[in-house]
Amino acid sequence: MAQPSNIAARVLVPRHRIPPLHAVLARAFAIAWFTATSVGCARDASPALGPDLTDPRGDTTTQAPATGTPSRPASWSFTGPTPSPVPFNEPGWDVQIHSRDRDTWLTPQPVDAHHAADCGPHPGTHAITRYEQMVFRCRDHLMTSIRADGYGVVVLTPDRLLDWSAGEAVLRFDVSTFRSSSRDWIKVWLSPFNAQLPVPTGAFVPDLNGPPEDAVFVEMTANGNLCARVVRDFVISELPCDGWRDLAERVPPSATARTTVEIRLSRTHVRVALPQHDIVLADADFPAPLRFAQGVIQFAHYSYTPGKCDGCTGANTWHWDEVHATPSVPFTIIRADRRHVDGAGGEVRFAAPAPRNASLRFVAAGVAPEVSFDGGTQWMPARPQRISKDADPVRQYWMPVPQGTDRVAIRPGARITWWPHGEVWIARDFALWAR
Repeated sequence: MAQPSNIAARVLVPRHRIPPLHAVLARAFAIAWFTATSVGCARDASPALGPDLTDPRGDTTTQAPATGTPSRPASWSFTGPTPSPVPFNEPGWDVQIHSRDRDTWLTPQPVDAHHAADCGPHPGTHAITRYEQMVFRCRDHLMTSIRADGYGVVVLTPDRLLDWSAGEAVLRFDVSTFRSSSRDWIKVWLSPFNAQLPVPTGAFVPDLNGPPEDAVFVEMTANGNLCARVVRDFVISELPCDGWRDLAERVPPSATARTTVEIRLSRTHVRVALPQHDIVLADADFPAPLRFAQGVIQFAHYSYTPGKCDGCTGANTWHWDEVHATPSVPFTIIRADRRHVDGAGGEVRFAAPAPRNASLRFVAAGVAPEVSFDGGTQWMPARPQRISKDADPVRQYWMPVPQGTDRVAIRPGARITWWPHGEVWIARDFALWAR
């Protein structure tokens, strides 16, 4: 079965355009298909949105800091002692975790993640029952593991922009090749700083808000290959790619051996290769030169009813390591002290005050929230990021923050009119970004 990101034509019509009839019918067919095949979309139990759970342990991720010239290489090696799985809390990384079904907003569906409780290798596993456990370190590398019987995603973003303004830029990372389900896959996104989305996705999925306005992304196909796509004005264009041949025929699937992926990018060209195996998966010119020359880097792990396909054995764990971005430009990410706010609202605090030109970045579902930067004296509607699709209760927010802000109050504002579940809402994964 083809995975969700490969179904239907990848053309998304922005809201300000009137689509032709055949595009409307194609989009309706794709949405209907997803609705019919989704398992978890009809749950009725309202979640008891309660206290936040934040792991207090620190992280020992090593990072080569950017100093001297504005643009230089950056590297991350996820090392450090891990006698047991350690939740990933590195300050320089933004972590977004989304699950579609409202009864999973606070408590995720449990999943048996790779590595045993003592970090023993696969096929050893340990149980994940909290969102804070879904991104973790073991044995000197990083893992993501999520099970979403509706639709879910984990997105990791380092505080560097890949920079191809002076020529070709290179993004390399190591990742495992074992897959337990074709409905559990990865993507790598590159998008402009002010157009990025916390949780980007494709055009025809039954959740979230589509892709950023402009982007390049590399997505895993149902056969395990990595193919490049380009987004312009929210329209996704496929590029030539060796997408149909089964990657397992050339690279033995492994949860313990990680394969290097190399993405070479310029304004006019993209190349995706597995240099260890001398395999080129994509090597293509863009239909038109990119309108941006620096991109936010996002590593995304998607889950869409991972047990619902022939031969599937359930949710997968992806193993990541040795991330290198050359050249790159640093920016600031300051994460909040709590993951979510719900109910009557609450306050999130940040480890450092907002620098100049900072923006507040978060996701909310079920309500359009209001925010206050002065302790609740003045309130304003949160400003949503520009998107192309809003047919679900999730909105993604990106708005200016006064310099010096170190706490933000959040409360429910206008309800999303069609959302049928009353007071059930959540805002989550807050961070201050600045460049």
